[in-house]
Amino acid sequence: MITLHPENVATLLVVGGLVTLLLRHVLVWRAEGGRRHLPWVLISATGIAYGVAQIAHLSTDDPGLALVLARAKVGVALLLMPLGLAAIETLTERPPSATTRRLGVATLALAIIAAATPWFIGAPAEPRADAFGHRFWIGPHGPAVLALAALVAWTGIHAYVLLRALPAEVKTTRGWLRLAVVLFILVAIHDVLVDGGLRSFHLFAFGYLVFAVVATQFETARAAALRASLAARLAEKREALDAKEASLDRAHAELAQTHQRLVRADRMAALGTLAAGTAHEINNPLTFVMGNAEMLGEAVAELAQQLPPGATDEAQAMLRDIGVGTERIQRVVKQLQALTRDDAAAAGPVDVQALVEVSLAMADHHLKHRARVVRDFAAVPAVFASAARLGQVFLNLIVNAAQAIPPGAADANQVRVTIRAVGERVQIAVADTGTGMPPEVRARIFDPFFSTRDGGPGTGLGLSISLGIVEELGGTIEVDSTPGHGTTVRVELPALPAAPEVARPAAAPAAAATRRTVLLVDDEPLVAKAIARMLGAAEVEVATSGPEALARGPLTRFDVILCDLMMPEMTGIELYERAVAATPTVAGRFVFLTGGVFTDEARAFLDAPGRRWLTKPARRDELAAALDAVVTATAAA
Repeated sequence: MITLHPENVATLLVVGGLVTLLLRHVLVWRAEGGRRHLPWVLISATGIAYGVAQIAHLSTDDPGLALVLARAKVGVALLLMPLGLAAIETLTERPPSATTRRLGVATLALAIIAAATPWFIGAPAEPRADAFGHRFWIGPHGPAVLALAALVAWTGIHAYVLLRALPAEVKTTRGWLRLAVVLFILVAIHDVLVDGGLRSFHLFAFGYLVFAVVATQFETARAAALRASLAARLAEKREALDAKEASLDRAHAELAQTHQRLVRADRMAALGTLAAGTAHEINNPLTFVMGNAEMLGEAVAELAQQLPPGATDEAQAMLRDIGVGTERIQRVVKQLQALTRDDAAAAGPVDVQALVEVSLAMADHHLKHRARVVRDFAAVPAVFASAARLGQVFLNLIVNAAQAIPPGAADANQVRVTIRAVGERVQIAVADTGTGMPPEVRARIFDPFFSTRDGGPGTGLGLSISLGIVEELGGTIEVDSTPGHGTTVRVELPALPAAPEVARPAAAPAAAATRRTVLLVDDEPLVAKAIARMLGAAEVEVATSGPEALARGPLTRFDVILCDLMMPEMTGIELYERAVAATPTVAGRFVFLTGGVFTDEARAFLDAPGRRWLTKPARRDELAAALDAVVTATAAA
């Protein structure tokens, strides 16, 4: 039964405080992990064990039990020294030193000896009274009690060294620990020397309490430092997050731009598919319209020589109008075909200045009533391109510049074309003094079918096609425009390192048709009739399908085989392969006609060496030149 006297009441209060601190340290230890909290947990636990033994010792009337409890108190009390040193070392966040480990081993050995032998507290038990007059049982000093003095001195010196190594931010904690060490030394001296016996071991409980309070103070200081550290890290993270957010905004803007480019590319791909089919469907009827108009024009001209003057003027004017209309249709179709055609095989070194001159000559009709042409040409290297496609770009830019200027004031306006070298690139700039463009129009000028000339001659494809051609060549197009102050379009292309002989655009001379035998294979009867009429000087046989052509007997009896590339029952490619398989010598007699639908297979077939082909609608002189080329090659072979 517990005796309620002052020492036991004080010890009970200490034990209660230590239990609270033990629970707190255990909870923090479980939350944070690691070994840093272990010494403080053990200090609280051993303090509780000492307090319980102290209360039991002062409350028992059994001398034998009192000796066991007194010896247990000494053993537990000795553990405070190495645990206190280990706790101090955790404040420096360093592993236990060799001195602390040696002290721990020595103290553990002495604690076992003190608890299990009479070397520290001997026998028999003797009655004594504490400072309050309470009677309790205790034994005399044992032979090893003076070893406590050496152990205390060793511990005190090492604790002083450890305390000096503590960082300045735990200055308050360092002061509390110094107080705890001083109390520990005084209690030990008192217990060893006062009255010649171990009389006041219960004071160790207050030493445990001091260390536990120090631990709490340290945890409070560490929590404040941790909060400051977390605040600093939070500020860094917020700054990094702001930077990431800015980077994300930039990435979002780039993604939006990429999305716009992909949408535009998707529109161009869909438009290319539409263009290929449209070109084929238009070119076939355009072939017989243009062919018949050309033949009719020649017939009317011959008839005019037999009739009174002026009798055929109206008819000839109508035929000229038909020619203008069909040429305009042909121009639109060619622009549509340019969306899907790959002219890389026809590319080579191109003289930019010569090509610009040709484009200016072709646009003269648009320029002469609107503006003066100013040439600012510098010597530049050649560029690698298809002369036809690059010429289409220059012509589009020059015509657009002319049409941006109202007609009737040519002397007051100008279109300036500048050619110069910019580093390893060639820059061609077309500047006009026209009306200029607002930003919303400037943002859409490269969209397919976008045109500012509603109801006018524009198709809305020129700049879109030009952009595609220039980007394929590794170049760029930039546009500067201000409403009321004109527009400048700059094209930059990679320059060739050398200047070999360049490809210049030139018209092939027309060749007169002679009496030839021709097999014409086309599934469109009107197209076949129109071509047959244009080949009036030749003997022409018409087949409307591949099987019908093969049934005409040996194909070697024909000088030339004009064959449509795309036919429903048997394609021109299949007809060619069967004919060559039967008679290899007819391979060089084929000339193919195409309306512009190029599959990968068809493109590879037409690009093969020695293959001859014409694009519908073919003119009379082009057909005659193709026939002459085949006959000449066949004769040479």
